[in-house]
Amino acid sequence: MPFFYFALFVPFVMLVFSVAFLIAARSGSRPALYWAFAHMMIAVGFGAPALEGYIPIKLQALLADGFLLIGAVLYGQALLIRFKAPRYLLLQSGFALVAFIVVAGAVLIAESLPLELGLHDAFTCVLWLFPLFVVAPWLRAPIDWALAAVTLMIVLDVVVRNIVVYAIAPSGAALQSFSDSGYAFFMQASGAIIGLLFALVALASVAIDLLGRYRQQAEFDSLTNLLNRRGLDEALARLKAAGPLSGTVVICDIDHFKRINDDFGHTVGDRVLVSLSALLRRHCAASDLIARYGGEEFVIYMSEAGPGAAFEKSERIRREIAGSDWRDMGLDRGVTASFGIAGMGGETIENALERADVALYRAKSSGRDKVMAADVASPAGSSNVTSLQRRARRR
Repeated sequence: MPFFYFALFVPFVMLVFSVAFLIAARSGSRPALYWAFAHMMIAVGFGAPALEGYIPIKLQALLADGFLLIGAVLYGQALLIRFKAPRYLLLQSGFALVAFIVVAGAVLIAESLPLELGLHDAFTCVLWLFPLFVVAPWLRAPIDWALAAVTLMIVLDVVVRNIVVYAIAPSGAALQSFSDSGYAFFMQASGAIIGLLFALVALASVAIDLLGRYRQQAEFDSLTNLLNRRGLDEALARLKAAGPLSGTVVICDIDHFKRINDDFGHTVGDRVLVSLSALLRRHCAASDLIARYGGEEFVIYMSEAGPGAAFEKSERIRREIAGSDWRDMGLDRGVTASFGIAGMGGETIENALERADVALYRAKSSGRDKVMAADVASPAGSSNVTSLQRRARRR
């Protein structure tokens, strides 16, 4: 295939992916936005040789070098943003500017093709490797390692090209000889293949991140960042698929929460919920599932704690809530909570929640600010008090 067609094909592919990333960026993905503009810059850089005969050869070389360096910076920024790592934007931009000035010297003063390409390739390698080095500690999921691998492939491609140019180009080769060189064809061909691979991997990472964000929104409470009811159900289902559930279920309910909202406003009520959520996190183990089950009610599944240990932990939480100074929240009174706990003795999670709910009702009806344990092996629905009546008495 003639070089001219490659010179048009690669920019076209890059622009297509740029549009794809722009569409993905509309869903709120910042890395996708940076990758979109990076592909635009790369498209211009790869397309510059097609302008031979229309603009001066030196300007053509400077355009290609400049836009490719900008593209490398934007690629790196996208990677850093995705992993929430320090961005070092000023450092990368400054390095790219210095690199362009040095490469421009090879173009305008030395007028040496091997020197220009060698310097540009060396600087590009640094711009690609630096963000990869920064995000290395955050590599966890398979898609993370795929991004790292394809980035290394790009660097390897640049290194190979750099070796090739010195092998095939005379030391004094002029800039005008670029489009006729084997290096130009190799650059366009490898750029098309590896660029396509990187774009596909990057798009896959954007899609996975967006799905994860949607799952976060669907399964987590936006105020407290705890699991919501659906999230707890999904987490329990995953645990149940791995084996029978054991441990203890705890239901925590803030006493007279409606009065807090009525007397002090929902903003203060939200502060209380957030503060209680943080308190529950401090006291609970990493293996515990904590969920805001609805309104002022929280459910904790302690997979590694029996009823006794769960009772003691709930009592510590209750005492800390009752003993806290809530004036910083805008309250002129204390806050208390009631707890109902139920150990799981081979029953379903629904039955355990029902028994914990019965225990919570007993705590509420006996004066609130208490921890009550459910009767062992008490069947679901055995209480003479309905769930609706229990919830009405909690207020």
